[in-house]
Amino acid sequence: MDPKVVMADQTLGYILARRKMNPAELRCIKQEITDMAPVIFDITLDSLNDKPAALFHRLEDMRPAVSPEEDQVEKAHRSGFTLLQLKGADAATGISPAITAALAAARSFGLRTSLAVDPFLAEAVDGLAALRAAAEKYGIYSVIVTDPFARMAPLALNNAIVRLKAELPCLLEFHGNNANGLATGNALSALSGGCCCVSAAIGGVGGYPPFEEIIMGMKHLLGLTVDVPQGIANRCQRVMDLTGHSIEVTKPVIGSQIFAHESGIHVDGVTKNSRLYEPFSPEMVGLSRNIVIGRHSGLASIRYKLNQLNISLRPEDARHVLTKVQKLSVKQKAPVSDAQFRLLVQEAAL
Repeated sequence: MDPKVVMADQTLGYILARRKMNPAELRCIKQEITDMAPVIFDITLDSLNDKPAALFHRLEDMRPAVSPEEDQVEKAHRSGFTLLQLKGADAATGISPAITAALAAARSFGLRTSLAVDPFLAEAVDGLAALRAAAEKYGIYSVIVTDPFARMAPLALNNAIVRLKAELPCLLEFHGNNANGLATGNALSALSGGCCCVSAAIGGVGGYPPFEEIIMGMKHLLGLTVDVPQGIANRCQRVMDLTGHSIEVTKPVIGSQIFAHESGIHVDGVTKNSRLYEPFSPEMVGLSRNIVIGRHSGLASIRYKLNQLNISLRPEDARHVLTKVQKLSVKQKAPVSDAQFRLLVQEAAL
């Protein structure tokens, strides 16, 4: 992955706050995600039940989120964390005395602090001035532009990030939400505007931007240097299995049926030039192409399936097979299986 970009994983924090899991499972999830990309893990301090060291062998890549209270900052420090996310800066309260006191405490403990802010606070002239002053005075490592209610659109967000990057003396992050289906677009837009870190969750659990979609978007849309994790679909499946979530078969990037083609024109096109219908190869994400034989199939589908199953058939019989396939598919209201296809080929060859 591009060395300037880090993922702020939300998967672990989401699960910690909602399910009781044994330490081995949590460490397995953490390791699986760590192996896929440069990442920090955002969690809430309360979800650890005062036993972070017992749950995880190392805390250097974990960032607890706390409210702007000095005792919470001290608790994070005493628990062994070196990273901190401070919440509470919004358009209504601005950079409040409580926030400045918490920032001062974090600095005294040597914590690398990120301050989460409402985008409307960051865009206001007085809010931006206060934010800049706090960043300079307390050595804020990064400002996290948050959009928990999905109010931002990609273009407006990109403009806001570009402006903030020019105005603030620290790094920028973006943490979005998928309530309006724009999470991936917003995350990529934020990266394009100059953010060094975006929030993400495997499979988009919790309504966060999907980890795997951001990886592929960075590579294929933004043109960043990204090493797509080998077998990313299977890796994400393992994480989802551990968390008790399932992956829809049509889920972009990692769904088991995203490379399934039935329409005759699609099959004809994909067998001649796969880039016509597939933005990346199935092998890149650890999946395989599946030509579905059914009511919408054409002769190209029949020829592909014959070749796939290593079946020889006279060209003039292929159209008879197609007719039988379409009729059977309509009758059973489902695609034709390989076993059924073999039987139809035998009938057509008689």
